[in-house]
Amino acid sequence: MHCSVRPQVMASPGAAREGRVGRRTRARRRPGARAERKSRFEAFFQLCYALLSFGTVREKRDYEMHGWHVNAKDIFNYGLDKPSNTINKLGSNVRAVNMNTIPGLNTLDISTACIDFGPHGLNPPHTHPRATEIRTVLEGEFYGDVLVFSQGLVHFQFNRGHTRVDAIAVVSSQNPGTITIANVVFGSKTPISDEVLAKSLRVDQKTVNRHQAQFWMDNNN
Repeated sequence: MHCSVRPQVMASPGAAREGRVGRRTRARRRPGARAERKSRFEAFFQLCYALLSFGTVREKRDYEMHGWHVNAKDIFNYGLDKPSNTINKLGSNVRAVNMNTIPGLNTLDISTACIDFGPHGLNPPHTHPRATEIRTVLEGEFYGDVLVFSQGLVHFQFNRGHTRVDAIAVVSSQNPGTITIANVVFGSKTPISDEVLAKSLRVDQKTVNRHQAQFWMDNNN
């Protein structure tokens, strides 16, 4: 009679840990996981649209099964159709609609903003570190009806005219970020050294101090 014995190998603690990690990795990558996430995502939006259409939760089972606490505000916002107040030092007002105002935008790689300019209003030089922007003028005259700014490009808009200008922007991220250059250079909470700024900008330190003492406002709401 033939007998075979499987040799036993003592695994090291490190190998055991690697084995556990491997099992967890395989579990995360199990077949159908992506389809399941997509299905849950589609069900989420079906639920949101039901809330918008009927004012109540029609898919009650989906709502309870996935543990979501959803209402119409997750995919809905209002107010951009009305002009905003542009009476400030910059003469402009930016009203952003991103994942902070509409949570349903999360992971969709898109958001929008309405920019209103008073006469001679300025949207100061700034950049969006996570998104490309395309902007369309809705009312008034600008130096181009449609403007495109690539991700990370420093850009600005200035209304040279004597009438109001309204524009809408669409950006390729649900959280594009906005870095206003003057605010970062002169108004940062941790001030940049006077000597560094004076040498970088080729001005004297008194000029730097004068700029840092000013109030640097943010026109993004």
